Amino acid sequence: ELYVFKDVVTAWGNTPMACRFILTEATLAEPTYAYCTLPQVIRKAGAESCLVSNQGRWGAYGHVCGYLFDDCRPSVYLPKLSSSRSYDSDVLAHLKSLSVSNRFVFVHLSGSHFPPDSTYPAQAAVFAGGTKMDLYDNSLHFTDKVLFDMIDWLKKERRPSFVFYLSDHGETPRAETWRDPNHRDLWEVPMLVW
Repeated sequence: ELYVFKDVVTAWGNTPMACRFILTEATLAEPTYAYCTLPQVIRKAGAESCLVSNQGRWGAYGHVCGYLFDDCRPSVYLPKLSSSRSYDSDVLAHLKSLSVSNRFVFVHLSGSHFPPDSTYPAQAAVFAGGTKMDLYDNSLHFTDKVLFDMIDWLKKERRPSFVFYLSDHGETPRAETWRDPNHRDLWEVPMLVW
């Protein structure tokens, strides 16, 4: 049921630019050619799309994504709904509350963004060493759990569905800095389909 793709690389090392390449027809040869987004294509085809995001619509990391997801109805941004910290696991409750039948649903997770120990609750930690790699591995483990719970829910719903998961960029905990542009971990990303 799960197809894991190997040798997947991102076009850019940060969320706004990477999402531009993922959600539009922009290419490395023509990076400004981004006149149509995937949600717009879905709408033009007569279907609907919605968004549940654990990143903000506006701000240092989300401003471009706010435009890219503009055609999603509804668009739910978890940081805006609560004054407390939201985790990627909170996305599932909002998915369940939406009428997602016959829709493309975009889910924008926080994943392993720096600092990675802010992306999962402390009780979810399974690696206790406190090193950069432990914190990062905990964030990956937590993302795996979120994806498992999402797929498990869809299985129980017993309706035609699929999950396409792609990370927009990596992080570089094995390097001196978290976004070392020369480190392969920034560019090699996970992609899977269920």
